[in-house]
Amino acid sequence: NGRARAQLVKKFEDVFEGQPVTALDTPRVQQGVRPVRVEFGLATRVRWLNYNPVLPQTGSYLILAAGAKDGLAPGDQVTLLRSRGADSRGIELPDEEVAVAQVTRVTPWGAAAVILRTLQAGVAEGMKARVTAKMP
Repeated sequence: NGRARAQLVKKFEDVFEGQPVTALDTPRVQQGVRPVRVEFGLATRVRWLNYNPVLPQTGSYLILAAGAKDGLAPGDQVTLLRSRGADSRGIELPDEEVAVAQVTRVTPWGAAAVILRTLQAGVAEGMKARVTAKMP
């Protein structure tokens, strides 16, 4: 009937009656299994940052444009990249690594991820992301 019963275990922000809930994806990861580095992983973009913080940091959540139909899976790691533009001769400079995030939930249309570590300030909506480690 469109109704769900949920138990609030931890509260990170205000919760109001009538707010929608979603089922928690339980990771199907075996103990000791870690993502394996990939050289030229899927390229995507950051579509949304939770609360649009000025300086997203470790533990911040984001949404990626790629989803299950693109091959993303829970546990995959993505590196968030900032374009450095071109040098004085017009030669394109390599992208700069800003943060590493791990995919926590995947749908056909997108994926949620949590930032594991920040290397530099500047995680922002629209920035490039590349899968750098895949779950086996």
